[in-house]
Amino acid sequence: MSTDTPNLGTSDDSTPGPRGVFPGGRSGGPTMTDDMDYINISSTGDALDFGDLITDSFEAGACSSSTRGVKFGGRVFPGSQYQDNLEAYNFASTGSIADIEDLRTATVYSCGASNETRGLIMGGLIHSSYGGSWSGGWNNIDYITIASFGESIEFGDLSFDNPGGMNQANSPTRGIFAGGFAPHNGSPGAPGAPALTTTKIQFVTIPTLGNSQSFGDLINLTSYTSGAGNSIRGIYAGDGATPKTDIEVINISSTGNAVKFGDLEAARYAMAAVSSPTRVAWGGAGTYSNDISYVEIATGGTAVDFGNLTSNRGYQSGCSNAHGGL
Repeated sequence: MSTDTPNLGTSDDSTPGPRGVFPGGRSGGPTMTDDMDYINISSTGDALDFGDLITDSFEAGACSSSTRGVKFGGRVFPGSQYQDNLEAYNFASTGSIADIEDLRTATVYSCGASNETRGLIMGGLIHSSYGGSWSGGWNNIDYITIASFGESIEFGDLSFDNPGGMNQANSPTRGIFAGGFAPHNGSPGAPGAPALTTTKIQFVTIPTLGNSQSFGDLINLTSYTSGAGNSIRGIYAGDGATPKTDIEVINISSTGNAVKFGDLEAARYAMAAVSSPTRVAWGGAGTYSNDISYVEIATGGTAVDFGNLTSNRGYQSGCSNAHGGL
């Protein structure tokens, strides 16, 4: 496991460091934000302003290399319009966001995974011809080359239509997709959340193309679960079906079920997760919080306070330049 990250510093240090970025989010009702915050994961302290997204959005996904972060998809009001855009930013600078092309299909709740060269866009909700509050599930996996500009390309399929939701854990070879909403085609009378939630974990091999394979199950975390980790461990927390404090862990190189790792300070869901080789930090929550908390990957236990985001929000994406896929 690599533990070298550039320019470790404090939260008010303008150098790159193991930097986590939290783009966008929802701040209550129909109110969204284009704000992007960042932290130096190796320290503690309040987040700082990174810049602005091109479009206000929430329920987006994210992937990243050691130099570049990408936010994809998401939803905007009014009319809950789904987005197909890919927006990129450089971790070493602030304020510069570029529209780098489009997804093949506009989605929300897609899950990201990545190594140094390739970013994956896994699952999501798509517009349904049936209307109503829930759209159809999407089992497609697409990929992008993070350093270049271009549309997403087909990678394979998940084992079932599953929107997932804002979680990512990966090594340089594996991307993990855990929890989420279970199969849903949006047909009239279909049950809504939380009846459709699932504990299933799937994985793909990032450098190749192909369909996902079964990994195991989370203990009881399901929808709006947020995950990150290093190259060895994936750490997951948050549950929207029944908010919980549980933090769970998997061993990325093997397969099997998650085990209890620790607890959040409070029951939360719809957070954004970022990581370094030693820490996972969660920001915000579906209750529109500005809290940031973290755990040490090597030890587990109860999460502790890191600081605060610049505003209360939830349903935002997150990524870093020092996660387990790099």
